[in-house]
Amino acid sequence: MANHPWKHHDARLSGGASPISITVRPLTLQQDNAYFQISNPLLGTAMWIAVHNATVENGTLHLIPDAFSTLLEHSRDPDSDHHIRCYPDEAQAIPIELPAGGVVFFAYGTPHCTRGNHSHSDRAGAAFHFVHASCFAEDPALRANVRPDYYPILTGPEATGGEKEYGANIADTWPQEIEKALGARP
Repeated sequence: MANHPWKHHDARLSGGASPISITVRPLTLQQDNAYFQISNPLLGTAMWIAVHNATVENGTLHLIPDAFSTLLEHSRDPDSDHHIRCYPDEAQAIPIELPAGGVVFFAYGTPHCTRGNHSHSDRAGAAFHFVHASCFAEDPALRANVRPDYYPILTGPEATGGEKEYGANIADTWPQEIEKALGARP
């Protein structure tokens, strides 16, 4: 992997009621590659981390296994000002229950969503997207939109632990960042 570093693409929190959350409602099925449009969806990886215990009752992540190779038609989600959705057979979606801190990885082509929270407990998830650096080299449109400080290199000889991108080494700071995020809740 040293010759082919992975770059962090974006991050967001979703599903809870805290002021740092972006999404507090269920999300419709979608494929990340409908946004990123890389030529091989296996070169993009999504990581979803359960901030709280994620259960069927509180709307955990659902995904359709083995459905990553074909980009499905997407349209604007009518209940959102920025999400898109696809329309595969929703009965194929399986829930991924995770304890707080649990992680699931899936390819950009995997249809996925979160469901509504029908419990009395918070359920937040942190979503991170990674793309193989070769995608930037082969895709002029993706490369044209790259800000070097926004896409830190995570592995390989060019990785700096954030020093180059942020001016400080942020390696091993994830637990403190989660504590800060959870401490910001009302």
